Amino acid sequence: MVGVWPLPDGIRKLGPMQVRTYRTAGGLYDVDISHLPNGERYAEISAKVTQPDAASTMANDEGGASTEPASRCALIQSSQAANKLRSLLR
Repeated sequence: MVGVWPLPDGIRKLGPMQVRTYRTAGGLYDVDISHLPNGERYAEISAKVTQPDAASTMANDEGGASTEPASRCALIQSSQAANKLRSLLR
């Protein structure tokens, strides 16, 4: 862990942000629910695999936690980290 105090100019606290993680039985995937200070919420679903299995899992993934058309996700979704940071900077 690296610590710097006082913080350099231009760096400020962004938050607090609350994240709750829900794990499925058997650990097939996790659901992270993020609550930002401005009331925005994000839900992210991620498969948990070992690093050597990541590429083959992505190649074989049909992109959804369910096969129901109404709940089907896009094939590959990027992390919402950039959107969360933009929201925190507003």
